[in-house]
Amino acid sequence: MLIEQILETQQQLVEELLLLLDQEKLALEQEQAEHIIDLSKQKNVLLTSLESNDQLLSEHQQRDSIAQIPQLTSMRDSINVTLLQCQEKNDVLEKIIIASSQKTRTQREFLQQLTSGNSTTYDKAGQKNIASRLGKDYTA
Repeated sequence: MLIEQILETQQQLVEELLLLLDQEKLALEQEQAEHIIDLSKQKNVLLTSLESNDQLLSEHQQRDSIAQIPQLTSMRDSINVTLLQCQEKNDVLEKIIIASSQKTRTQREFLQQLTSGNSTTYDKAGQKNIASRLGKDYTA
């Protein structure tokens, strides 16, 4: 296989990864869990393909010519720029995931507190009550 073909394939793969990261960001923002799982599987396939292609490149007998031939150098630089964009998008995704996880944890703790039987409630007069009897045969 020609080194140009390997570099072209690498560029296509990193561009696909970049698009996939955009889709993943949208799915995270819209809390589409099933779509996120599908995208993660697609991302794993892409990353495996990138790794295989990278291995081909590293073992290619003309790999040293990348630094010497301007067209190949340009292709490599373009791949590196796209990879940098992927890393930046991945950093943003990490922050979204952390924020989402914290939000979920806060909501879970709040719900646990409400259902623990020791929630604070207020009566008609605004007096504070400990609702230790909530959920025990009370109807609204």
